[in-house]
Amino acid sequence: MRPEVVESASSLPRWADLINERFVPLQITPISSTQLSGSVTTVHLGHMQASSVQSTSQVFTRPPSLTGSGRELVAVGAVEEGHGFLEQNGRQCEVAEGSFAVYQTSQPFVWAFPDTCRLRVYAWPRATVGITDNELHNITAVPVIGSRGLGRSVAPTLRTLFDREPGDLSLPNAIESRFADNLAELSITAALASRGLPLSDDDGGTIDSLLTKIKVFIEEHLDDVELSSASIAAEFFISTRTLNRVFAQNAITVGAWVKGRRLERAKSILRGRASAGVPIAVVGYRCGFTSATTFNREFTRRYGISPGRYRTAHE
Repeated sequence: MRPEVVESASSLPRWADLINERFVPLQITPISSTQLSGSVTTVHLGHMQASSVQSTSQVFTRPPSLTGSGRELVAVGAVEEGHGFLEQNGRQCEVAEGSFAVYQTSQPFVWAFPDTCRLRVYAWPRATVGITDNELHNITAVPVIGSRGLGRSVAPTLRTLFDREPGDLSLPNAIESRFADNLAELSITAALASRGLPLSDDDGGTIDSLLTKIKVFIEEHLDDVELSSASIAAEFFISTRTLNRVFAQNAITVGAWVKGRRLERAKSILRGRASAGVPIAVVGYRCGFTSATTFNREFTRRYGISPGRYRTAHE
């Protein structure tokens, strides 16, 4: 993650320049007679930009005449202090403190903040977000309440980009990009759930039923070292994108679920008498781990004790 950049402005012209430079061209209208001022703190995680905007009351408008200028982004606006009103694609919603909503910069929108507020904006290039135009249209300006449903899990996850200790998110570039993608998926899934929509246009049956079937399949194939998101999705004739959203409704990734179940199975085997004399590496392989080093590291990280010591403690 690149270091934070903090910028401020104390006049409407400078504030407009700052907002247009950091986001996309917008029209800005102050609401009160108080001199407009504000600050923007920006960090980057892979291809995602996260910005904390603190300012006085105002209205941000992206009219049709400006939608062709600037970057095409999918964004999440999370209100941390105060409250705001978002209007896009024929819908208007109030976004209360602790909640968020999705919007897109390729379509006109209005963000109105009647009082001093702090808005955190998480933005991804449209091309990097796995969602159809129709799905995106259906979830813009839909409030995701931060204290209930998926919002209770997703909102705190988004906050970690700002509410953290220095160095907490020092990650390799590839991991940063993957984390950024996961944050987009979680946010979109939460918005779909809030709107009461299926996780994709072609989902069949209920999501809970599908999730149960997928978990059963995973449980039956934990020893298969080739088990992956692609192979699981293929088994159920769905896209990996849909598979990820099915799991994202529980605020977990497919990979994390598979790894967790493999570790639980290994733990169970190590407690049994049948594992006596079986090399630790073999136990790991039987649970889908191709590397003894990886198995030892992940087991120790999860349970705070190495596989060998765990088995000895339960003999």
